[in-house]
Amino acid sequence: MQPNLTHKETMPMNEANELAQLLNMVCSATVEAVHDGDETRRQALAEQLDALTADIREESPTVAGFFDVLAAWLRGTPPTEDVIRALPTPFARALRQMLHDTGTPVETEQAPISQQTLAQLVAAVVAVAKHDDPAPARRLAATIINIETQLPEHARADALPFFENLRALLGGADPRTLPPPSAEPYASVWQTVLYLTSVGDDMNTVARQALLDRLVHNTQFVRRSGDEALARQLATALLDVQRSAAEQNATDIATLVAAVRALLLGYDPTPYAAALEGDVREAWEQILAQIP
Repeated sequence: MQPNLTHKETMPMNEANELAQLLNMVCSATVEAVHDGDETRRQALAEQLDALTADIREESPTVAGFFDVLAAWLRGTPPTEDVIRALPTPFARALRQMLHDTGTPVETEQAPISQQTLAQLVAAVVAVAKHDDPAPARRLAATIINIETQLPEHARADALPFFENLRALLGGADPRTLPPPSAEPYASVWQTVLYLTSVGDDMNTVARQALLDRLVHNTQFVRRSGDEALARQLATALLDVQRSAAEQNATDIATLVAAVRALLLGYDPTPYAAALEGDVREAWEQILAQIP
């Protein structure tokens, strides 16, 4: 039997317990309709949700927004990861449970630029920026401009600061003087650029967990790029970290860095990895989990 969700008087919205009952009823009905697979039943429930949403939107816009997502799902558009993240935490949690209960996969909306493309681009920029010959830098700068022009209009504002910084780096600018991008994933990738163009971390100024996080992030990034020259560059930068850790008796970090350097250079890291314990072991396992 199709539940009646549209009669506002039977479900007054000014009582918290009645609102909770309404949410439970709507969620249960949606899960049942999705499970059932009856198109007519789904459309009927979606129409009831539309009417209910119109009644409550003014006084409960957050609940109405959640019902909009459910109605779209019933009409054949399951929520993506980005849609779920945009919801307040209680609704996001409930929606994830509903997706789990119905066996509905969650898709991530396609990013304007893939992580692999970004990794390859950064690998090329870092490698070219270290050379004295300006010709490769000019060609790569032209390639970056071409990538920018192919971006969707709505994605350009977020990406532009990142690409401007890459072109400035190719022109000889000190990356530490450039304004960091604020939008993700460009902000995180730019931190990788800064790391790879530096001489390495200073053990005296970087906290242990921050050092481990940075090590994991940058190793993952370089491995995803598949660029051997970039891997050698990171291994060289990490040599300073390894020496500094050894000098400060942080032998576990020095051993982890030795394992990472072996991995990057194509050697067997097992002799070093076997000695890792605790947080350095966790960092190592995170790195291995991301290897393609």
